[in-house]
This record gives sequence, structure tokens and C-alpha cells, in this order.
Amino acid sequence: SQNSNILNSYRNTIFITVVGTLLTLAVTTLTAYPLSRPQLRGKAVYMTLLIFTMMFNGGLIPTFLLIRGIGLYNSLWALIVPTLVSAYYVILMISFFKSLSESLLEAARIDGANEGYMLLHLVVPLSKPILATIALFAAVGYWNSYFGAIVYLRDRSLWPVQLVLREI
Repeated sequence: SQNSNILNSYRNTIFITVVGTLLTLAVTTLTAYPLSRPQLRGKAVYMTLLIFTMMFNGGLIPTFLLIRGIGLYNSLWALIVPTLVSAYYVILMISFFKSLSESLLEAARIDGANEGYMLLHLVVPLSKPILATIALFAAVGYWNSYFGAIVYLRDRSLWPVQLVLREI
């Protein structure tokens, strides 16, 4: 029984880590790219809101009530969704995107490429170093996190390996 608990918890942890990391990369990229473009209107407001979230979080009780209110309580998604966007990762990626050659993007624009095409076919392939860095940070964060599981998971079959090891 103990072995099946550990195997199931490893499955849960791997799911949380892989899915969480991939979604974090996608959401971070889709957030950082527009914020790195100089022509974005209201960029100062968006950046202020982003930095505000770095300094102040919602708190445990409001976050718990939100997770329960949107139906994620006692689900593995409760461990993934709240940490999808990290202001730190977004700022890192914005800095990297700003370092890319503007003349390359301008040449693509002249050739008729839209922003989506440039993001998928130029920016993302050139961004492998920052994507790997953020993937590593995110994966380690998802793998090591256990407090969210204590708060949001009641069902023992959903526990990640960290909670099973803590109980042992």
C-alpha cells in the first residue's frame, strides 16, 4: 500500500511539474512579448501592475477562497494555475526579448510577417536560452512545492511526493 502511494504521488508530481512548466513557459512568453514591444500602448500601467504583484500577494485566505470559488479545490490544477505567471520570469523574458535584434524583426515586418508569426518563427527559436532558464526555475519550483498541496488538496491520492515523504 505504501509503495502504491509513493508511485501515485510520483505520477502526480511529474504531472504537476511537466504541465506546470510547459504552461508557465507559454503564459510567460505570451505575457512578456507584447510588453517588450516599444509600440504597446499603456505599457507603463501594465508594468506597474506586474511589479505590484511582485511586492504584494493576495494572501493565503483570499487565494484559498478564490481557488475554492473557481472549482479548483482538491484538484491538481490548484497547484498549477496560481503559479502560472511569475512577475520575475516575465521581467527576465522581457529583458531578453529587448536584447534581440530589432532589425531582424523589422525585416520580417517588411516581408509581411505579423506579430504572431514573428513570435512563433523568429523570437521563440532565438529565445531558447531564456526558455531553458525559466523552464529550469519553474520545474524546480513545481517539483519542490508542497505548501500548496497542504492547503488545497484533501484527497490523499492527489498528494505529490513531497507530502507522502513528509508523512513518512
